[in-house]
Amino acid sequence: MPRIRTNSKQKIVQAAEALFKRHGIDRVTVEEISEMAGLSKVTFYKYFDNKLAVVSHILESAFITGQQKFDAILAKDSSFKHQVRELVNFKMMQTRQFSDEFINDLMTGPHFRERVKEMAQIQNQRFIKLFEQGQARGDIRPDLPIPFLLHYLSQLESLFTSEDLLAWFPKPDQRLNHVLDMFFFGISNRPGA
Repeated sequence: MPRIRTNSKQKIVQAAEALFKRHGIDRVTVEEISEMAGLSKVTFYKYFDNKLAVVSHILESAFITGQQKFDAILAKDSSFKHQVRELVNFKMMQTRQFSDEFINDLMTGPHFRERVKEMAQIQNQRFIKLFEQGQARGDIRPDLPIPFLLHYLSQLESLFTSEDLLAWFPKPDQRLNHVLDMFFFGISNRPGA
C-alpha cells in the first residue's frame, strides 16, 4: 500500500497546533514549530510569514470547519432539540481542543481579538436564526428573549466543565445530557417521562 506523504505546510500546521494546544501562542517559537515538524525554518517561511500567520490559518480553518458542521447538523432531518444538542456538543468539543493558554492568547493578544469577536458574532447570528425558527415552530417559548437564550447557551460550557459536574457525571455524554436537559426542561419533568 502506498504511503501517504504529508506535505510541508500540513506538517507545519500540525506541529503548530500541537504546540499551541499545549503551550498557547506566546510561548511557542517558529524554531519549535519547525523542529517538531521536522523541517527547517527556511521551509517554514516558504509557507508562512511568521508564527501569527500559522495561528490565523488554524483559526480560519477551525471556523470554516465549524460553519460546515453547523450547516450539516441543520440539514439533518431531526428535531430542534436534537439539533441544538448536537450543535452544543460540537461547540464544546471544538473549544476543548485548544488549551486555556491558546484561547487566552487569542482573546488578550492584539492580533486576533477582533477576528475572534467577528467569528463569534457570525456564530451568534446563526444561533439567533435557529432560535427564531424554533420559536416560530413552537419549539421555544415565545416569551423568552433570544439574547437571554444566547447568554444562557454561552454559560453552558463553564457549567459543563465545572468540578462539581465532573464529579457527579464523569462521562461527557452524561454531563452534556443533564446540562441540556436543564436548558430544555428546567426543573420540570420531561414530557412523556
